[in-house]
Amino acid sequence: ESMFFDGAYWTTMYTGFPYECRDGVEAYYANAVAESEGVSYIRIEKIESGIVPAYTPVILKCQGTTSKQNRLLPLDPEASYTPVEGNMLAGEFQLYTDKNLNGRKLYDSETMRVFGVNSSGEVGFYRLAAKPDGSARELAANRAYLDLTKLPASAQGVRSFRIIDGDNTNLSGIDVLEDPNDASMPEEYYTLEGIRVNTPVRGNLYIVRQGR
Repeated sequence: ESMFFDGAYWTTMYTGFPYECRDGVEAYYANAVAESEGVSYIRIEKIESGIVPAYTPVILKCQGTTSKQNRLLPLDPEASYTPVEGNMLAGEFQLYTDKNLNGRKLYDSETMRVFGVNSSGEVGFYRLAAKPDGSARELAANRAYLDLTKLPASAQGVRSFRIIDGDNTNLSGIDVLEDPNDASMPEEYYTLEGIRVNTPVRGNLYIVRQGR
């Protein structure tokens, strides 16, 4: 329920086989970075055919939370489907590699943002909080994440993102907020070199800090 936004429910998926979206499920991929008034946005584009090729990490828009509303039909893995070009998402299967569960991929704050919801109820890509002991958490199995290394060089230093679809519908807000009260705090803008800016200039990229 926390992933409800704009009349639908949102999640991600990463599989090793192709499938077709059914029951109104729509698949999107991240293909560009847009900017507006100093804030970077991840632009997502719908896969119009509804067919997701194998090994393609996507964002899924679902009409409900029950299984009968979220059917994905597996397709022939030997068939050829139009590949998705320029996808800035990556995915993980997280298969166990040994009896001690070693070898599973851990979250890296320098290169990854995971799909979720912040304390303001905004869907987007955010930092993944560490475990209570400070160690990194494992990535969720069969889920997609934003690979920061695939972003344009001009956006590599930016750590706050929003998501917009092809119709410019805003799907999320600012970067992860650890404190529920942070949303009411004033925003602070910094250049990519860490210099604070009192008046952001349209067309430039900034790091936005709000509260903590």
